Amino acid sequence: MNRAQRRGAALRRELGLRGQVDVEAVAAGFGLGVRPWHFDVQTEMTMGGEILIAERLSPEERRWETAHAIGHRLLHRGNHLEQPKHVRQRHEREADDFAHELLIDAEEALAEGFVHSWEIAEHFGVPGKAVRVQARLVPDEPASQPGDCPRRGY
Repeated sequence: MNRAQRRGAALRRELGLRGQVDVEAVAAGFGLGVRPWHFDVQTEMTMGGEILIAERLSPEERRWETAHAIGHRLLHRGNHLEQPKHVRQRHEREADDFAHELLIDAEEALAEGFVHSWEIAEHFGVPGKAVRVQARLVPDEPASQPGDCPRRGY
């Protein structure tokens, strides 16, 4: 596990989260409000104490994007868009890793007996493409492939 994954998993444990995470409540715990915003291209942005989420997104995508934005807030200082491209890419991957661990608990998925990635996505309320399938969770499906990340295509 990388530091972003450890941070997301630790927060899930600390807050005693199970099933579908109320990410707006998690955000509020960090003093962040969440509200829909009209974006043509972007999916999320944090301004001051608010996470703005594209209103065109499904509830599952909004949950993912909000967790992603919380990850940025906890892991990265300043405006990551002003960073060199390789740093921005790393920050995006870390925010996705954080969101994945905050929203999806592999042990809970195993305990529930899920055998398909869609079952995991439905149970945790995340986009299907956000589920990083691990062989021990879903042996009959391939591990995540390039393009499986719902945000960046990697």
